[in-house]
Amino acid sequence: RGVLLGGAIYDQFARAHENRIEDQIRLLANSQSNAVEVFLRERITLLSMMVETHDFDELSRQEVLSRLFETLNRRNDMLGLVDLGVIDSSGLHVSYVGPFNLKGFNYEQQPWFGEAMTKGTYVSDVYLGFRLFPHFIIAVRGRSGEHQWILRATIDSEVFNRLVRTAQAGRMGDAFIINENGIFQTKPR
Repeated sequence: RGVLLGGAIYDQFARAHENRIEDQIRLLANSQSNAVEVFLRERITLLSMMVETHDFDELSRQEVLSRLFETLNRRNDMLGLVDLGVIDSSGLHVSYVGPFNLKGFNYEQQPWFGEAMTKGTYVSDVYLGFRLFPHFIIAVRGRSGEHQWILRATIDSEVFNRLVRTAQAGRMGDAFIINENGIFQTKPR
């Protein structure tokens, strides 16, 4: 009888402990999900402010775009901005600042371009693209009168990886993001 009672107590304790661990993991996952949402929202807001305070002609001038890019990166190295570009309504990259030679590329046939022009904002999955290194883009549509255009930023996926890694619990815990197709967007441990 004592063994049976001890087994029942142990079983109850084990289930309670397991439930507590699951609750902590769920709380941590929700917290990190919120942190990722804030990370993306901050960058979308920043780009939105730029298209609302600068018109197409102004941002198309290389020196203006370069000055904004340098100021943003100097003030916050956690932004993760790799580059910044202005794309006209035909998909042509008319102004660009960053480590690659993307000025003159045409994005009209890229699915993200149409979505950004239609919906106003676009956040991509992590991909290699022309750069051949993992990154993602955030594109925001701007308007100057009847003229529509896009301000696009490339975000270094390593900044995103560092954000997600803060959720890794202990030596064995892991945290990562997968897209709706099951493809890793951040590096698992």
